[in-house]
Amino acid sequence: MKKPKVLCGNCDKAYSTRSKFIAIHEKIDLPTGLGYLLRFTCNKCKTEATSMVLSEDDIKSGDSPMLRKIKDNNGHRESKQEKERIVNENEVNKEKKNK
Repeated sequence: MKKPKVLCGNCDKAYSTRSKFIAIHEKIDLPTGLGYLLRFTCNKCKTEATSMVLSEDDIKSGDSPMLRKIKDNNGHRESKQEKERIVNENEVNKEKKNK
C-alpha cells in the first residue's frame, strides 16, 4: 500500500501522515475533491507548513493530481492568450495594409 506523505518546504523532507516528526493542526478538504491539505508543524526544523497529501510515487515523480490540474489550466490559459495575440496581430496587419 502506498503511504500518504506530506512535504515540509523548509527542510525539504517528506513525512508520513502518521510520523512522529510532525504535529498535525488542521485537515482542509480541497474544493476540487482531489485530496486534502494538512497544516502541520515540523518537529525537525520547528516551522509550520501546509502541504497537499501525496503518494510516494507522486513525490518521487514530482507529479500530483493538483499539479496536473494546474498544468492543464496554464496550458489552456496560454493557448487562449496565443489565439488573442494572433487575432490582434491580424487586426494590426489589416490596418497597415489599409493605409
